[in-house]
Formats: sequence, C-alpha cells, structure tokens
Amino acid sequence: MKPLLFRPQINIRAALQRSLAERGVFCRHPSRKQLLAQLQQRQEIETQIRYAHNQLEAQIQEQTRELLWANDVLLEEIAERKAAEMALQVVCNDLENRVEERTHQLSLVNAELRAQEEALKAANAQLEALATTDGLTGIKNHRAFQERLREEFERATRYNASLSLILLDVDKFKEYNDTFGHPAGDMALIEVAQVLQELVRSADTVARYGGEEFVILLPCTDRDGALACAERFRAAIETRLWDRAVTASFGVATYDHPTIQAETLLAQADEALYQSKKRGRNRVLHYEYLAGWKASAVVSSGQERGQAAVVNTMDLTLLSNDAQHITEKLTEAYDTTIEGWSRILDLRDKETEGHCERVTQMTIRLARALGYCEEDMVYVRWGALLHDIGKMGIPDSILLKPGPLNAEEWAIMQKHPGYAYEMLSPIAFLRPALDIPYCHHEKWDGSGYPNGLKGKEIPLAARLFAVVDVWDALRSDRPYRAGWPEEQVGEHLRAQKRVHFDPQIVDVFLRILAGKGVADKRVVADKNVGTEKSVVTDSEERTGIL
Repeated sequence: MKPLLFRPQINIRAALQRSLAERGVFCRHPSRKQLLAQLQQRQEIETQIRYAHNQLEAQIQEQTRELLWANDVLLEEIAERKAAEMALQVVCNDLENRVEERTHQLSLVNAELRAQEEALKAANAQLEALATTDGLTGIKNHRAFQERLREEFERATRYNASLSLILLDVDKFKEYNDTFGHPAGDMALIEVAQVLQELVRSADTVARYGGEEFVILLPCTDRDGALACAERFRAAIETRLWDRAVTASFGVATYDHPTIQAETLLAQADEALYQSKKRGRNRVLHYEYLAGWKASAVVSSGQERGQAAVVNTMDLTLLSNDAQHITEKLTEAYDTTIEGWSRILDLRDKETEGHCERVTQMTIRLARALGYCEEDMVYVRWGALLHDIGKMGIPDSILLKPGPLNAEEWAIMQKHPGYAYEMLSPIAFLRPALDIPYCHHEKWDGSGYPNGLKGKEIPLAARLFAVVDVWDALRSDRPYRAGWPEEQVGEHLRAQKRVHFDPQIVDVFLRILAGKGVADKRVVADKNVGTEKSVVTDSEERTGIL
C-alpha cells in the first residue's frame, strides 16, 4: 500500500453542517455579537459563582473555627467532668470507707450494749431476788412475805375464802448458838427452811420472818387443816436426823371473820406462838384456844406425838387470869421502857421537845373517837411514842440542820421509817405497834414514803397519826418559822383531804378540836377508812415544800 503523500484538508464545520443537514437539523452560525454577549454572560456567571464560592468558603472557615472552638470548650468540659468524676469517686470511696468503719463501730457498740443489757437484766433479776429472798436460807424474806400476805388476804376477803398463818420459832436457839456456835445455828436454820419447803404445797408461802422465826401462809386452809399442817411440820423437824436435837414451837391463826385484818391475823399467830413456847415448847397452838372461842382446842406436843388434848373451860379461865396478871405487869414494864426511849428522842432534838407527848395524847383521843378498843389502844400509844425512833439513824448534821434540807439530805431523811422498822420488828411485843413508826409518812394519794402506799393500803393507825402529827407540827413554833394559827391549820387539814389525809379521819379530828368529838365505830369496823398534797412533818417542812 502506498503511503499517502498528503492529508486531504477536511472542512470540519462543513462536515458538521452536512451531518446535521442529513439529519434534518439545521444549524445557524451565531453572530459575533451574540457570542460576545454569551461570553460576557458566562463571565458574569463565573464571577457570581466565584463570589458565591468565596462566600461559602468564608462561611465554611467561620463555621470550622466555631466548631473548633466549641470542640475545645467541650473537651475542656469533658476534662473538667472527668476531674469532677474522679474527685467524686474519691469522695464516694472515702464516704464508703467511713460508712463501713462507722457501721463496724456501731455493730461493736450494739453488741456491747446488748451484752450490757443482758448483764443489766441479770443484775436486776439478781437484785430483785436479793430484795425478796433471805440471804441465809434462800426462802422468801420478811418483805416478800408481807407483800404475799397482803395479796392473799385481799383474795380471801374478796372470795370469802379461808386463810391460815403459821408462825414458828426454833426452840432455845440462843442457847444453841451460844453452845455450838453461830455457823451451827445457821446450818440449823437452813435445814429447818428445807424441811418446811419440802412439806408445803406449791400455793403456800414459806418465809423467814426474822432471826429464828419462820412463817407459813396457807391459802384456802381452815383451822383444822392448818393445825394438821403445823403438826406435820413440827414432827418433821423433831424427827429429822440432826447432829444436835432441834425442835420448834408453832402458833397458828385462821382468817374466818370479816373484821379481821392481816395485821391482826399475824398478831394472833404471834400470840399463839408465845403461849406455845410458854407452855413447854415443841408444840402447836391455835389462837382460838387462847381466845376461848371454842370449848376445846387441839394442842399437840412432842411428848403427845400429835394426839389431841382436851382443855376444859375452867382450865382456860384459870390460865386466863394468870396470863392477864402477867400481861399487866409486862405492859407496865414495856410502857416505862418505851416512854424512856421517847424522852431520849426529845432530848436529842430540842426543836421538837414535847412533840412526842403531845401527839401521843391527841392520837389516843382520836383513836377513842374512832372506836378503838382498849387492847389496841396500847399499841397505838406505843407507836405514837416511838413514831420518830428511826431518826436515831439520821446524822445530827441533817437532823439538827437549821435551814432547809437539800435533795441528798432529804433522801437520807426519808430512810428513817425503814430504820424504825429494822429497829423494832425484831422485838415481838412491838410488832403490832409498827404501823405508826413505819407508815406515818405515807399519803392518801400514794405520794408518800417509804412504800408509796395509797388510800386504804395505809394502816389505820398510821392514817390517824399522820393527821395529828401534821396538826402539831404546824401549830408549833420553829426557829425557821412561827407556829400557824388554829384556823389556818384547820384549813390546811381540810385542803389536804384525799391528798395527804384520810378525809373521814380529818372530819372526826376537826370535830374533836371543835369539842364535838363523837365515836365513829364504822372507821374501826373495817380498819380501812374511805378517803390535795401535804407538807409537813418537821423533816418534810424543812425541804422547802411548805
């Protein structure tokens, strides 16, 4: 193939036009003016596009800067948030550690408190046991017996049930102690208590009354049942295998009359015990035998081995005459002794000199007006004379203090009724007179001391004496105040009815002062008279209450 020596000149525009013509499209050549206009228009469009591009680029740059700034701020906030979270975590960890430590400490304290609470409960139980249990024999003590006697007596009165009381005394116990020593005596008392506990019922109460005396309370037990029980106790003590022979004497009393009071029942058993020891010891004697209420009575002794002995009325009369003569002599001797003690009390406290004699005389007048019998008047007189004997245990610095007592001194002063009880209760013949020395600071509304007795729980003798004691204290001159006029004292007594005093006794007392005293037998008929806050015995007055 021969190479082309030349390329043919091709008219592109003509070829294009032909092509278009063949297709039926006709193309006209724009004019120069049109092309310039189109070029100018394109340039304007390019200028606008370039301007818009520049504007857009500027906006993008501005937004980019803003986004970068916001990003920096966000990063700072994130950093601060992380730092705060870390600090918070540290605080939380520290708080958790503290909570755990405090929880552990509280658990230890709680465990210690529980241990202390258990120890306190045990100590309280031990104290309660000590307060109601005799330390030597392990049976109930005198205080627990008195509470039990009051409960059983109220029950017997309410349901008209029988109630018996046995009082026993170990025979010749002082000689036993002197001969064989106090440890041997203590062992004898422990064994006697064991014998009694082995023989009584679960409802019965065995208590150590004091010294070598024991008491057994038998609910729902009549006279014959009580005598049988007492004889069983006596025989068991006598026949026990002792290292050295021990016997006991028994006095029995039974509640079978609505006018009898718990104190009377106890006094009857005590009197029967006294007569049992007087008639040879190692025997059982019921109070009805002494009182002559029955034509005959059962009297058991060690020699009779529990068999009955009939005592006729003539023998009782002869014995009664002898006993009356001896009793008169003893009463005279007791009177002299008690009056001597009373004078000693007056000599110790010059401020109240003559107080004992005055209140005793007025108490006797009031007791007679209330219908007391002459036999009970003896104990009322003794109780009035010895009403402040417990103050022998109060230090002179408190008893003779010229000004008011402070709280600590007043607490010590309030112990003197308890001291009186401790001093007089071991003395058998003075036990019926204990009501006044022990209870004359009790108040009708229960705010008194030492036991907070209320209303008819307070013995009658103590209730009537309280009125007389306050009356005499208020009308007497003291270094720290002048005595009150009689009218003011009377107004005070009236104001204290149903607060400090038995209202019925106040009414009778005021009638006596007005010269219109009339015996009110109803008061003594039940020994419990039916009923604002008082001050005022000398020791109470000096606390600043009045």
